[in-house]
Amino acid sequence: MQLCGSSLLCLLLHLAITFQDASAQADECARERGQHCHKWAQCERRQEDPRPRCYCSPGFRGDGQNCHRDNIENQQGGQGGKCSQPGNIEHGSYRLSDGSLKSGTVITYECHGQYKLQGNDKRTCQQHGQWSGTPPQCVGTQGRTGGGRKCQRPQNLEQGTMSGGGNYGINSRVSYRCNEGLRLVGDSERTCLPSAQWSGTHPRCEKATDCEREHGKHCHRWAQCERRQEDKKPRCYCSPGYDGDGYNCHQRPRDECEKRNHHRCHKHADCVRITDKKYDCKCRDGYTGDGTFCQSKGCERPTGLTNGKLLSDQQSYVRGNVVTYQCIRGYKLMGNEQRTCGDNGRWSGTQPRCEKRQAMQPMKKTCTRPQDIQDGTLTASDWTFKTGSTVTYECRKPFKLIGNSQRTCQENGRWSGSSPTCQRPKGQKRTRKCQRPQDIPHANMQTSDWNFKPRTTVTYRCRDPYMLIGNSQITCQPNGKWSGQVPRCEGPPKKKNCEKPPRLSKGKVTTSDKQYKVGTVVTYTCFKGHKITGPSQRTCQNNGKWSGSQPRCDKIQRRPKDKCQNRCHDKADCRVENNQGKCQCRDQYFGDGFNCRACEGGQVYNNCASKCPATCDNPSPVCDKSCDQSNKCQCPQGKVLKSSSEKTCVDLTQCRK
Repeated sequence: MQLCGSSLLCLLLHLAITFQDASAQADECARERGQHCHKWAQCERRQEDPRPRCYCSPGFRGDGQNCHRDNIENQQGGQGGKCSQPGNIEHGSYRLSDGSLKSGTVITYECHGQYKLQGNDKRTCQQHGQWSGTPPQCVGTQGRTGGGRKCQRPQNLEQGTMSGGGNYGINSRVSYRCNEGLRLVGDSERTCLPSAQWSGTHPRCEKATDCEREHGKHCHRWAQCERRQEDKKPRCYCSPGYDGDGYNCHQRPRDECEKRNHHRCHKHADCVRITDKKYDCKCRDGYTGDGTFCQSKGCERPTGLTNGKLLSDQQSYVRGNVVTYQCIRGYKLMGNEQRTCGDNGRWSGTQPRCEKRQAMQPMKKTCTRPQDIQDGTLTASDWTFKTGSTVTYECRKPFKLIGNSQRTCQENGRWSGSSPTCQRPKGQKRTRKCQRPQDIPHANMQTSDWNFKPRTTVTYRCRDPYMLIGNSQITCQPNGKWSGQVPRCEGPPKKKNCEKPPRLSKGKVTTSDKQYKVGTVVTYTCFKGHKITGPSQRTCQNNGKWSGSQPRCDKIQRRPKDKCQNRCHDKADCRVENNQGKCQCRDQYFGDGFNCRACEGGQVYNNCASKCPATCDNPSPVCDKSCDQSNKCQCPQGKVLKSSSEKTCVDLTQCRK
């Protein structure tokens, strides 16, 4: 009998039947578990599952309700520094140096029984995600690799490792272990049975839930880990349609709504009888919806506080809104400081209240250090001498304690009782000892004898960062007094920031820290055409002042062009007159500028001197053009030349008459 008349009709009929089957399977998961499968998942009933569930398609991962593509790095053999599972060898097994497959992990191979290893027994996971070398082999005594009845190699554990098994012969075992942060669901160990089948079921690795971390056990497979409004810690809740404590769940009997309408009511709804033959789901008080899905209507506006107020007051509140309470000054909040609007339209917790604060109790005082006793010692239960602490006195032998052996620090900051004394036995000769030296703040005291007998030394050491000022050691002298004075500990000078340095005219100031803390360095640079005069850098010192002095930028003076063409004598300068250069000897020198010389015989240079010099023969010469025009030298006042040929200046009284 022909069911379809054409190939097109047959194709459409086949697609309709296939779609109907898929829809029926999807509806089965929705009916049984209240779950809808992801678009990349199918509803299946596998051997290990008593009820159908959603499974992601090949090439995808997830829980069936949420699926994502498989990690490309894992598919490509462990790129990014992670290697894939190396796989067992026949008649042998391997061990990992650590539980991961990261770069640097080393695996060691071993053979079972009489089998011997051929090849390298170690391989290393390299940075590019590949194992070094090749897998070795386990060879029997006759040179062949095994035989006999055995199980097939079990499936690898995703996000975990599998070890053991050897050649997967009868009674061989394999163990499973998940990567860090995951938990194993299923059998942790499986055995190859005589039927050549593995015992138990293949396990899987799942992310540990908050419930497992909090309570140490995982939820039932028909439960979820949730933290609801009324819960302080996460806990397991059975899925809709199931009853139990979350760790053991059983299917709830089907109600009339599910039997007649083929759908379950929402967890916040009840199945209500409408007529004799009609039942429907109805949301509970505080919720709204069609019964298959219900959501909170919201909470009423919370009541205010007497002697307090609401910090987050608004007109309407929906699920998840939080209100905060605060009391006015002088009152203390008793109860919940915050309340949350829940799914049922009710506020969490209870309404708090404000109570008047009690008068503050006076703070407990501390006592001062009690006075030491001569010829005795003092010990304290608390060397800070807080209220309630005790001090105990003891005398050195052969002295006897007179008075209270113990005193207590009272709430008024005073010691109970009075300070005792140590009395010398009759007939005992007295030796002079030193009193306990003064303790100094921020220092530790060490001594060779805590009885402080003569010649006892005490050493003081200041704690960091304090410095010792004075002698670090004092000695008990025979007269019962300490040598020298007690030193003191001084801390480092308090560091403070420097003020912002002044601007630099014709330049700029740069720094690495604009807060100008101690140690900050500022650098000065001048603009083009100017040069810096003074320090180019200054540092912020501990006293809050900058080192050095403020520099300045001076304009660079350019030397005029030499119009004498650098021909002048080194004791002459080039003078410019009428735009012409002329060499002229400097002071104390005479000549034409190209040759300059100094005066001789005690003569001095005088630009206004007579052309003819005064001599003993002619002390008052008359100007004569016959004199040397280049002679610019004359004797100082009161002196003349000895003769025209001798260039020596003498007094007139020394001239011959």
